[in-house]
Amino acid sequence: MNNLVKTLTKDIIIDQRIENIFKILLFSFLMFVGSLIKVYLPYTPVPITLQTFFLFISIYYLSPKQVGMSQTLYIIAGLIGLPVFAAGITGMLSLIGPTAGYLLGFIVAGVIMSILKEKIKTTVLNMFYLFILGTIIIYFFGIIHLCIIYKINISAAIKIGALPFIIGDLIKISIASMISLKNRI
Repeated sequence: MNNLVKTLTKDIIIDQRIENIFKILLFSFLMFVGSLIKVYLPYTPVPITLQTFFLFISIYYLSPKQVGMSQTLYIIAGLIGLPVFAAGITGMLSLIGPTAGYLLGFIVAGVIMSILKEKIKTTVLNMFYLFILGTIIIYFFGIIHLCIIYKINISAAIKIGALPFIIGDLIKISIASMISLKNRI
């Protein structure tokens, strides 16, 4: 019985490379999970999802390179036909769908936030501002995509591609910022 207890309570040592691969895969999967939780509003083709929340959380656990890899892996999964995107579009068609700009924004914002996180003190306020910056970057790519692909003016693109999401994103940003308290304990 003692041998069994020792075996069960013994720390499992995992190679750092394997751990990093699991973290990248985990956050790619969480982006998919976040895309499943969606709310469509009648005045925008872009749904509200939990994807930005999971992107924010990844900043605490992944390096800039790993964030970029996890987001890229998520997008590649959709491009090859797996139904992982919130808009329900898969394959190459997803590159022109209403959420395509936001998908690119996830990669750019994630890497930038992760780089900046390594340079700042992890406090609730700093993380709040960092996540605001990331959200602005995501909105930028989403709005530009809507303007180019759907041939709408910038005002209309902001109206359907950013304004409906501000309150929800502020809630997600606030919750994700609070997680910095747990990371310091």
